[in-house]
Amino acid sequence: MCRQKSSVDASFWRELGTKKLDELKLSEEPVPITGYICPARHAQVGSQLELDAESFGAQQASSRQGYHTVPGVLYLLNSLESFKTFDRAEAVHRVAAQIWEDICNGGAESDPSLLCRFLLLAYADLKNYQYRYWFAFPALKPLQAFTATTQSLEAAFEQPVAGKVIVVLHHCSPDSRLRCPRMYESMLGCGIAAQQVCS
Repeated sequence: MCRQKSSVDASFWRELGTKKLDELKLSEEPVPITGYICPARHAQVGSQLELDAESFGAQQASSRQGYHTVPGVLYLLNSLESFKTFDRAEAVHRVAAQIWEDICNGGAESDPSLLCRFLLLAYADLKNYQYRYWFAFPALKPLQAFTATTQSLEAAFEQPVAGKVIVVLHHCSPDSRLRCPRMYESMLGCGIAAQQVCS
C-alpha cells in the first residue's frame, strides 16, 4: 500500500503570508483550501497532492490536464508551541467525520472528491521565511474486514446490472486493461459482493 505524497509550491507560502497579514491575522480558525491530485499510473507509486497559490481560491474544476481538485482544511497557528501542542487526533477525527457524513448523505456519490478530504496544519515564521507544516489524509476503517466471494457477477447482482457491468468490462480500452489487469481479470472472473455501509 502506497502512502499519499504531498508537494507544496513556494507560491502557496507566499499567498499564505499575504492572507495571514491582510485577512487572517491572529485567527486560528480552519480555512478551506483546495488541493490538486494526479492519480498515479502504477500501483507501486503513490498519488501526489499539490498545493499552490490557487489553493486559496474556491474549489473548481482543475484546468491542469490529468489533475482533480480535492477539498482540504488549513489550520494556521500563531506560534511554534501551538503547532507542537495542537490536538491533531481531534482535527483528523473531524475531517473523517465529514467524509463519513458525505458518504451517508449521498454527497460523495455526486462529488467523489469529498472522499479525499485532507488536513494541513501549519506555522509560518514570516520574518524569517520559515514554515513548518503537517499533512493528514484521513481514511475510514471498517469495523470488520470486507470479504470477497467467488460467486459470478450474475449471482452477485440482479441480471440487468450484471449484464451492464460485463458489457462495460468487455469494451474497456486495451490501455485501461493494461493499467489495471488484476482488477479487470478479477471483475470478469469472480464478480464482487456489495455491502451496504449506510442504512
